[in-house]
Amino acid sequence: MARLAPARPLPQLARFARLSRLTLRHIHAAALPVLSDRTGLLHLDATVYFPDAAEHWLDWAAGLTSLHRLHLTAALLRLQPEEGLSCLLPLRRTLRALRLDGCMLLTDEGVPLLAQLSGLTRLEVTCCQASQQGLDALAVALPRLAQAELRLQDGVAGDRLVPLTAIGAGGGLTAHVSRAKANSLVGAAGQQWPGLGRLAAHHTGCAFLLTAEPSFYAMQRLTSLSLPHIQLPPEAARQLGACTALRELEVELNFTVRDEVLLSWRALVHMRCLRLSGNFYITEQAMAAVLEAMPGLQELRLEQMQGSGAMLGPLHSMPALHTLELASCHLNDAQALQAALRGATGLAALRVQSCGIQSEVCEAIVADLPSLPHLRELEVALRRAVTQSTAEALAVACAACTQLSSLDLHFPGYTQVAPSVPAWAAVAALTGLRSLHASSGMGWGGAALAALAAAATSLRVVTLTDNVGNAAVDAEWVAALVPLQRLSHLQLNSCRALREQAVPPLCLLSSLTGLHGFRCPGLASEEVRRHLRASLPCLADLSLHE
Repeated sequence: MARLAPARPLPQLARFARLSRLTLRHIHAAALPVLSDRTGLLHLDATVYFPDAAEHWLDWAAGLTSLHRLHLTAALLRLQPEEGLSCLLPLRRTLRALRLDGCMLLTDEGVPLLAQLSGLTRLEVTCCQASQQGLDALAVALPRLAQAELRLQDGVAGDRLVPLTAIGAGGGLTAHVSRAKANSLVGAAGQQWPGLGRLAAHHTGCAFLLTAEPSFYAMQRLTSLSLPHIQLPPEAARQLGACTALRELEVELNFTVRDEVLLSWRALVHMRCLRLSGNFYITEQAMAAVLEAMPGLQELRLEQMQGSGAMLGPLHSMPALHTLELASCHLNDAQALQAALRGATGLAALRVQSCGIQSEVCEAIVADLPSLPHLRELEVALRRAVTQSTAEALAVACAACTQLSSLDLHFPGYTQVAPSVPAWAAVAALTGLRSLHASSGMGWGGAALAALAAAATSLRVVTLTDNVGNAAVDAEWVAALVPLQRLSHLQLNSCRALREQAVPPLCLLSSLTGLHGFRCPGLASEEVRRHLRASLPCLADLSLHE
């Protein structure tokens, strides 16, 4: 992994003569041509900063004659000319997977070039305006295609793409569509593509109720279904119980779904990842019964559920569970939650977002942090401010979890008076920390942040939030970050006290690739922007707002 200024070469790359896999993060496009002679490279995954549209943006790829997988992600959405795809033609015999995320807009003019890459089994182009004719041409030319991610315009269907390729025989389709098209696509998926293995439908806008007649019952080979922000009515949710091959499921239930519908999911015994947004009419007994039938769960996210922590009782029989997320759940029995967490000893990530009865839930989580020896990521996003005693307990418990690599404790609101918690300085024991969210409302101060920055010098991502009425985050906080020479992303939220004095220490963070400031009026001037861009050689994404 490397982060580079435009003029710098890839560091010490010549030392790795047998390099076959390479991941680059926030690389300037001007640094990529040095890769052109890496004929042994098989996999390349790069997040690239394109300063402007350039005709020869992909010329360097022609020399990677052994490349099997190419993933390019634009650090900023800056579309390159699709004629550059011609540089991939020398790879037509070797290239199997191609992902272009925000790099290029695929139209019918670029389709003939992609169609010549006949060995592709995976194609992901997130910016796409191909017509029905262009999409059909791809389907005929790429019969081996098993995974595709495309943006389908209204009037463009995947009727031929799926059955004419390996997608229709257990493969996967991720479609970015409008709200109206999402409704028809999801409803007819079972009738049109019964052999589909993976389906994800992403749409822009708010959540909506699926009104098309569902046909999930016909999708007996379906192993993964992701339908974010599409509310399923009772019949659609019931039909999912017949998809017994499901291993990954991300859905949202309409408020009319009740226990008897959810209980049909007890047949989904192969489930590995469940992300469920439910409703407050589903009882904890029904939820617990469903979870008991899924002992192989590895990732669980529950949203909009209510009851006691007893619904999580089955966690003790899930030895592979490594991620647990609770969002907007109203939990009213801290002891039951505490008992459930003690059974999930294999947890590596725990995220609690906007859950009810904050003080009890928070204290229950804090009390059981030491019982989670494998915990690496902790997020507690509270609905309101905590007391000083709870904040101190949080600080002490977090400091004891020396294995943590990500720490995010905050609440999104404002408070006029925040506790002062010097105990946060003890978090300096987390020397392996890579990501931190420090909030003044939780009692953080400049001294505690300085102590942490001096010890956890490998921090890559830092978010500072000032949600105290007297504007506590000042230049001292920013100066505390100077030892973090590997810091790549900094986000400042509502830091109203930051003025020009904060600019010099910001300019010393030479590895910054992304700097975001929201409600930071002292940093929003054009002069400050120019100064930051001139001083930070790796900066690709700068966004400062009043």
